[in-house]
Amino acid sequence: GPARTPPTLSDDALAFRLPHVQIPPSVSPQTWNLQCRRELHPEGDLMQLNIPLFISTDISNPENNPSLRIILDTFPCVFFLSDFSGEISSLDNLKSGYDGLHLKEFLIPFLDAIVASRSHEMVGTKGSTFSQFVEDVLWRRYHGYEIQQRG
Repeated sequence: GPARTPPTLSDDALAFRLPHVQIPPSVSPQTWNLQCRRELHPEGDLMQLNIPLFISTDISNPENNPSLRIILDTFPCVFFLSDFSGEISSLDNLKSGYDGLHLKEFLIPFLDAIVASRSHEMVGTKGSTFSQFVEDVLWRRYHGYEIQQRG
């Protein structure tokens, strides 16, 4: 078949102003003891697609959504916040002291943003204020960069 090359991210010129810790290029699912959705690519250039990806989305049941099918078919080690239900179950019983309202549904977007912003690389959705905030503020601060000013 045709030669395949993995996607690349454009360099962030502002990011080069301040140093930050680089993650080794050999990051693999085994490094973090993660259970991937599919079998990893066994050899060659496709092994680069084995890198764990976290997708922050408000799509319900994202693993079965047709819009995400190409990503799930290409990258065997994709994760969503819903994959970590055991880890986030401690939020189940949080209630507002003011009105007794359960807080989990309000906290999930913040947790999603924090997880995404701790990633090695961040790619947002064009036009999304959520993505813009994570890319321009949270991700940059977690990685020691200046906040990106737009407009």
